[in-house]
Amino acid sequence: MNVDYVDHYRVLGLASGEEGAKLTGREISRAYKAKALEVHPDKRPEDPNADAKFRTLKSSYETLMDPASRKKFDDFLRQVTPRKNMEARKASFRATDAKRRKARDHKEKQDARDRKEKQERPRKRYCIRYTKILEVSWQGKDYREEELREFFSRFGVVEDIWMRKSCRSANVTMDAEDPDAAAAAGRSLSAPILVREYSLSSSF
Repeated sequence: MNVDYVDHYRVLGLASGEEGAKLTGREISRAYKAKALEVHPDKRPEDPNADAKFRTLKSSYETLMDPASRKKFDDFLRQVTPRKNMEARKASFRATDAKRRKARDHKEKQDARDRKEKQERPRKRYCIRYTKILEVSWQGKDYREEELREFFSRFGVVEDIWMRKSCRSANVTMDAEDPDAAAAAGRSLSAPILVREYSLSSSF
């Protein structure tokens, strides 16, 4: 249950509650004069609510300067403050709970994304890598060693290239996870590169 009321102490810029109840009449008058100079309509001609603010200020001042009205208001504050504090605590709890739910939802979504990414991640890191010797040959272009190294580096770590320029061929020693992929890519080049895994029966 929300309790809406005008806190006359706050209107004058003073401490409320038990601290406000201890203020003297002189302190209240001094605060009123300072606040009146600040919010007087003549000081704020551009503010359409200046008159209403000043009337509220004057009404709060008159309430606090009247002993009976002030006592009644102080008693009201003593009753309403615990309820207001409880509502504030409830609102704080709701906000904290909402933050926790949001953080939990975010973590669950992140965990789901991580699991999906892990499932869809290529199995490259689980592949056993072996050093392979690939027999390479080509026609129509004189490939340089640097070009071959750049091409085959897309498919693994190139350890060595032995060029046989006289017959446009080479042996490429590398850690190849998928030699077939290198062979397929080589065939698609404008000057095709033929790739075969080395074996005792292989020869150019």
